[in-house]
Amino acid sequence: MLRLTETKHEVMRIGVMAAQQTLTLLVEVRVLYP
Repeated sequence: MLRLTETKHEVMRIGVMAAQQTLTLLVEVRVLYP
């Protein structure tokens, strides 16, 4: 079983990755469909 700190770090990392993908998607949409 993971420690609480490791779980928090994993969740934060996943959140950051999701945020980056969302920002990239928004930028692509704005560039392709101005």
